[in-house]
Amino acid sequence: MSNQGFGGPQDPNGPQDPYGQQNPYGQQDPNQQPNQRPSQPPNPGPWQQQPYQQGGYQQGGYQPAPPIGGNQTPYGQSPFKPVGDPGTLDLPWYGIGFIPAIKRAFQKYVRFDGRASRSEFWWFFLFNAIVGFVLSIPSEIVQIHQTMTAGTTGAMPHLGAVYAAQTPVYVWELAVLLPTLGLTWRRLHDTNRSGAWWFLTFACGIGGLVPLIMCIFDTDPAGQRFDRVQNTGGYPPAGPGY
Repeated sequence: MSNQGFGGPQDPNGPQDPYGQQNPYGQQDPNQQPNQRPSQPPNPGPWQQQPYQQGGYQQGGYQPAPPIGGNQTPYGQSPFKPVGDPGTLDLPWYGIGFIPAIKRAFQKYVRFDGRASRSEFWWFFLFNAIVGFVLSIPSEIVQIHQTMTAGTTGAMPHLGAVYAAQTPVYVWELAVLLPTLGLTWRRLHDTNRSGAWWFLTFACGIGGLVPLIMCIFDTDPAGQRFDRVQNTGGYPPAGPGY
């Protein structure tokens, strides 16, 4: 009877399966080296994963991420929109404050070239609204008084007094007409749009709000084409301005 039956003696040098039985086909494990015991793991080939090494993940050529610093752009800031005083009136000032924005708007009284940041536009917009409201208070008081007098005595309201009370409002609106127009023009440039969109303010209905809505949009770096000088702070080149 053959020695390879059930319960028979087995060759101690032959390959065995994990249950102590001999390979039924008599073939050697392809991953097993000659004269190597099955309990020993085979040598790793080039296709097998290498163990992790200290200092970063090394498989597949990946390198550890470099530390934040140097010339990298901080998180949350645009690489083409530097924050701070540009040192010239020819470039927009991103992150400007309330008082500097008012001063800057009057310094660029009739400037229609270049760009204006959102902070430049909206700070001056707020300032203009506050001053207009304060100057309109005497006019409102006169109108209320005239209305009450007319209701009591039946006399016609004195329109001259009403117009006289509105004079400061008219003077202020005339004084800030060109600065507001220029600032809106430059804000549209900062969104890479022609300032001629401002003329939609004369349109009826919702069309008059279109330029104001456009002034809400974020900066487009291609708007550099409207600058009098080219910035060297990372803006891409662009075509001629309008």
